[in-house]
Amino acid sequence: MTKPERVWQLISMLFAVALVAALAALHQATPYAAAPSGTLPTVIYTNATTDFALSPAARRAFERYSL
Repeated sequence: MTKPERVWQLISMLFAVALVAALAALHQATPYAAAPSGTLPTVIYTNATTDFALSPAARRAFERYSL
């Protein structure tokens, strides 16, 4: 009969190998896919927090505590 500690070590080792394989697959994935020709460009706001409509009190708190 096998020891329970060895079974858990084997399970942990399998999870570690699966995690390393998943991270390697993510690292090799293409981070950017070119947009098809004929489409409009996508605009990405870098500071989208200031674009929301805030109440005057929330705006004052935001301006006071934002860096």
